[in-house]
Amino acid sequence: MRLPEHIKLFSHQVETARFLIERDRAFVHNDIGTGKTLAAATALMNVLGDTGKALIVAPKSTLNHTWERTFYFHFKDVEVRVVTGTRNRRWSILDDDDVQVFIINPDALHIIQEHRRCSEFDVVLIDEHTYFKTARTRRYKALKKIVDQCGPRLWMMSGSPMPQAPTDIFAPMKLVCPDRLPRTSFTRFRDWSMFQVSTFKWVPKRGIEEQIAQLLDGVSIRFSRDECVDIPPAQFAQMSVSASAEQKKLEKQLENTAIALLEEGHTIDAANEAVLISKILQVASGAVKYVSKSGEESAHMVDCSDRLSALDDIIEASDGPVLVFSPYRAPMQVICEHLEAQKLQYKVVHGGVSLKAREEAFDAVQSRELDVLVAQPSAMSHGLTLTASNVVVWWGLPWSNETYEQATGRIIRVSQTRKQYIIHLVSSKYEEEVARRLQEKQRLQGTLLELLQERRSV
Repeated sequence: MRLPEHIKLFSHQVETARFLIERDRAFVHNDIGTGKTLAAATALMNVLGDTGKALIVAPKSTLNHTWERTFYFHFKDVEVRVVTGTRNRRWSILDDDDVQVFIINPDALHIIQEHRRCSEFDVVLIDEHTYFKTARTRRYKALKKIVDQCGPRLWMMSGSPMPQAPTDIFAPMKLVCPDRLPRTSFTRFRDWSMFQVSTFKWVPKRGIEEQIAQLLDGVSIRFSRDECVDIPPAQFAQMSVSASAEQKKLEKQLENTAIALLEEGHTIDAANEAVLISKILQVASGAVKYVSKSGEESAHMVDCSDRLSALDDIIEASDGPVLVFSPYRAPMQVICEHLEAQKLQYKVVHGGVSLKAREEAFDAVQSRELDVLVAQPSAMSHGLTLTASNVVVWWGLPWSNETYEQATGRIIRVSQTRKQYIIHLVSSKYEEEVARRLQEKQRLQGTLLELLQERRSV
């Protein structure tokens, strides 16, 4: 087996690479932070040889910082290009016969699906197959078209293959192992794997994860972090902070709005619940986004002085950069203005920050040039190693198990040498409950309704 330069693989990485080499279609479900990228790159190099070609489909934030660098540092003789830019530029990159490995993000697949190169790939590698959990999407249809044109090898990876529901694995299985599916339609698979408890609420059947694992036996490999390497432990903690008078007032108003809807006989479905809980969580975070009737967005800043003081204490006690995650953009302004006043070195990453600027921010964390990285977790969640930090502060909480797990996993990785601390700042019963459910990987839907019901029954 050809092994990477300048680094020795862990035994689980060698076994993962060998598993892929021996199979045309396979899943890799190793835990977040176990080195899937290098294991998969090793498998690719052993399959491609000197002339084969591969397409790697990965989240936008990992194209250069994770995948391109992996080849640069460990397989220097391999020509690699990231397929970005206009349609003409992307097609021009694909025309280059000297390139062996092309890297692209999922939402650009439709742009290249008609290119002749798409019938020539020896391997298509998907990093994070939860991007393809819905067969109706444009990205899924484009991927299927490409896979149907090229060779038989399709490898799909994810550290959290079923982040929201068992049905998340249905569409990927249709590509990798359709013969293993117990039901051939999504509706039937959902009925097989979940119970419907109300019009909009479905819950997984007991033991369904084990049943799905049995279906994937032989086409999927999985190592947990505990099985892979002796990573120092992670400690999760809730730090209670006092809500300001303004926060309490706004939260009460939102509560009353929701209770009034229930008492008038209205149903709060999943979408409405997500909007309401989002507003409550934004209030706790220090800024609430509003959209006017004309469509203009604005943010109302809310006093959150106790939360800022708690953040100061954490930064002061930390030995290295602190990662501060805020799911919402508006509160990031509050945090940054405070860090500026404290004369701390920081950078910001969110959906509006360029890839180049993101990479510079990540490098600054790893080189320990920063005191704080303030980040929107959805903008930097996959594939990144930020182990120069061992402290994550959840300034606000996301309404997504997958986003929470992926973002937290940036410091819990094979290269981590220190104990990790994941701290949730909480100032309300809503934050406490969401934090608990996220940490215990429980379903988020229904949180608001259950807490409102408790209040109504008091």
